Amino acid sequence: MKSCNKFEKKIRTLINEKQFISIGWKIQSINKVLTEGLINSKHSRLKLKKTDHPIYRIYSMTKPLISLAALMAVEKKMLRLRDPVIKYLPCFMNVEVELSPTVKEKLNRPITILDLLTHTSGLSYGFNNDCHIGAKYKENRLICRSNVSLKKFIEYLAEYPLAFQPGTKWQYSLATDVLAHILEIIYDDLIETILADSIFKPLQMNDTAYFVPNDKFWRLMPIYGEPDLDRVADPEGKNKQFKEIDLEDFYSSDQKKYKARGGHGLFSTTTDYSKLCKVILEDLTKNTEQLVSKELLGFALKNQLPLNQIPIKINGEARNGYGWNLIGRVKTSNSN
Repeated sequence: MKSCNKFEKKIRTLINEKQFISIGWKIQSINKVLTEGLINSKHSRLKLKKTDHPIYRIYSMTKPLISLAALMAVEKKMLRLRDPVIKYLPCFMNVEVELSPTVKEKLNRPITILDLLTHTSGLSYGFNNDCHIGAKYKENRLICRSNVSLKKFIEYLAEYPLAFQPGTKWQYSLATDVLAHILEIIYDDLIETILADSIFKPLQMNDTAYFVPNDKFWRLMPIYGEPDLDRVADPEGKNKQFKEIDLEDFYSSDQKKYKARGGHGLFSTTTDYSKLCKVILEDLTKNTEQLVSKELLGFALKNQLPLNQIPIKINGEARNGYGWNLIGRVKTSNSN
């Protein structure tokens, strides 16, 4: 319990130092909650308690859910890791690699489902300030097209060249959005319905969805910082931590304003997400197979990157000791 008390003390320090407005947390093993809580600063507009089950925009924590849904499809033999993306999305048929503004080349091999899961596809993000293709996304405000369908968004994405040959480099990217649309194609359904039917309902993740109904809206936590996802890594974006922002155009809780995505977009609670984590642990250790088999999960949780792509880097900043598996980043060593 001493370590838990130190953890909470550190959280209070971060809030007192005005690095965060509020912090909610829950840490558990399979069978025991070690510590949980919610601490608000005096600047917090919404004074929710953890027992109110605050709802958060979970941004990229949407990605593990899409990846798990893809692994479930693999287990059902609806999808294969080595499948080329063009099998499902012909719009990527003519994509090229742009090594520089004057140097383009044909693909050495197609992008695969495995490339999408491991972020080695050659795609990018607008906030990747060290990527020339990411700069094109940013210039054209690609990610801000929140009102178009996922299908149309992926068609826009396929109009851009890749930043590198598939499989040759790791780069955080819009790959999970592509994967989400492939799931829509193989299930012939919308991604919000696929996740609800395959994960949220079976695990009773009742507060996790792409949109927030009116009767739950009072539990939606305010969000602070840089509103433009393309600019979160810009120096000026890091100085807006205490600025409350309105995201109802880009990341809306209203289904009429926003179309679901794969790389971000979900709303959830610490209680709901901990249910997911608990089931993953049980699938791996007890072989309960509520989501996927122990064998597939054991493989999926192992680092999938070669040594020359470790440690992963975002905007040139190394995440020392980390590689990437089929669900998210994974610790591979204590250093690099």
